[in-house]
Amino acid sequence: MTTHFSTIHTRIDPEQDSVLNERRLLARLQDLQGHGRFGYRLLSTVTVKSVDAETIIDTLAKDND
Repeated sequence: MTTHFSTIHTRIDPEQDSVLNERRLLARLQDLQGHGRFGYRLLSTVTVKSVDAETIIDTLAKDND
């Protein structure tokens, strides 16, 4: 059995336009759903805060028999 991993990175910048951040969050949701359609499952979600932004890192995995 082989396991494939994938990550999705989403950068949220509180200094930027809220519409742009909403688009990024919507794109993240669509990416998660797309991976789910291909058999990936969500393993973890981590939020990393920096001085100027937050990054959401989603880790997904898919087992191939």
